[in-house]
Amino acid sequence: MYRYNFLLAIGWIIILVASSPEQMHEWALAGIAVAAVLSLTGLLRARSDEHQKPDDVDKIVVFATAVLATGIYWYRAWNGLPSQMTLESFFRLLTGFGFWWPGVLYASLFRYPDDDLKPKDRSRFNQTVIIGFAGSLIGLIAALILLKLL
Repeated sequence: MYRYNFLLAIGWIIILVASSPEQMHEWALAGIAVAAVLSLTGLLRARSDEHQKPDDVDKIVVFATAVLATGIYWYRAWNGLPSQMTLESFFRLLTGFGFWWPGVLYASLFRYPDDDLKPKDRSRFNQTVIIGFAGSLIGLIAALILLKLL
């Protein structure tokens, strides 16, 4: 499972870096929908009879990937925003509401060694998604700082 999580993290970062910045603003609504559906599906499918905590290494991996993915996505999305875009205020609202989707998407897909296709423990899944959300918040702040500096 650790290979899966590593490949998922690297693949997600590569997709965000290799994608065209002009198209990134179009991903936001789809990304929010997919991340929300995967989070809710994982929450509903997870068994609630076990209560395990995520390892510290797993927390760091989820948090770091969420920070990187969110920071890269929002920095590139705002840098690649077409100047003739008439819905810039809508995109600002979307950023404020849906800033969390790149990190939460990764956290929802993250699996522990004792998980199969569905999460084994609901409380551990919730903690992982919350860590992804927190990493997304830090990633958004980092992206905004980079936009001001560069």
